[in-house]
Amino acid sequence: MINIKILGKNKELFNCVCKSIERYGDMICKQRSISISTASEAFNELSGSSIAVFCSGFKGKIYGENFLAIFSSENRNAIDMLNGSSNIAISCGMSLKDTLSTASIADEMNMVSLQRAIRTIDGELIEPRDFYIKGNCELYSSLASSAILLLLGVTPENGFEF
Repeated sequence: MINIKILGKNKELFNCVCKSIERYGDMICKQRSISISTASEAFNELSGSSIAVFCSGFKGKIYGENFLAIFSSENRNAIDMLNGSSNIAISCGMSLKDTLSTASIADEMNMVSLQRAIRTIDGELIEPRDFYIKGNCELYSSLASSAILLLLGVTPENGFEF
């Protein structure tokens, strides 16, 4: 079981993640099940098969080791919580330092750059690449959903659509 935990209150992010899992579910769910839930305060069930997605307003505490963390590079609270931990962190934003960064922004289609190699939950290596994302989710929700899909092993050959 893969647990995706949205940390904080962001209905837009939750809906975008659910849409992405539903859209690409046939590719993802062949050999595993996925649980998506939210937490607004302390959470202690994070493990190696968990993906924690930080909302900007999350002020709670996190416990657990070796989980995958996705956060906006502007989310100082998430950065402070993850600093010094052994968790794999994927930052999303508009900076050259971000793991997933926007290369160009248009009305309904954005070019995204995966700026460094990452490993999927199954251990496969995904090399840096550019791909399109389409949809009407706000930017962080689209980037975080893209990161989740990549971690679950979905390759963006034709981009992602949310």
